[in-house]
Amino acid sequence: MRSRAAGVALVGILLFVTGLLGWRGIATEATDAVRVDASVPRCGGTEVGTASWAGSRLPAIPLEAGMECRLAYRLHNTGDTDLTLTGFHQAISGPEGGAAFRVDAINGGDPEQTGDVEARWTGEVALPAGDSTSLRIRVVFRPAGCTARGSVLWAGSFATVRAWGRDRDIALPTATLYRGTADSHCPAATG
Repeated sequence: MRSRAAGVALVGILLFVTGLLGWRGIATEATDAVRVDASVPRCGGTEVGTASWAGSRLPAIPLEAGMECRLAYRLHNTGDTDLTLTGFHQAISGPEGGAAFRVDAINGGDPEQTGDVEARWTGEVALPAGDSTSLRIRVVFRPAGCTARGSVLWAGSFATVRAWGRDRDIALPTATLYRGTADSHCPAATG
């Protein structure tokens, strides 16, 4: 009798583990179907130039006082599972970031005030199978920030997409660089 109970328990555990792994695999496959396009930044208060990055020429935003830029990503769900866009985060551009730029708005709303160096937004935007949605980011000059004159920065950006109750970060394409100017230059340290 004990061996039969142990066998039933083992079968139950195996079915649970198989189901869990299958659920994770299905969710991963569904989010793998997301494709992302980035548009050229639209800016006021500065003129966007270009810079070399990983063998490509990309738009480079000069970090100048009064600069305000709009970045846009288009997320396409090429799969057959309905998804949900549940978040966005970008390195070094949050409330406590030290660079001379910060994210001021995400999809028309304020980024979360987390006290973090990353800009963050959470929400729920439907991304049905075969459809697409936009992710819009406004970036502004941070007067208290510090980005060395002539240096070129990239800020890693991620969209969070949910499938079958599982969230997954998707790296957004590197589409915008930031270039340090006299306005963003770091004062020399005094000792």
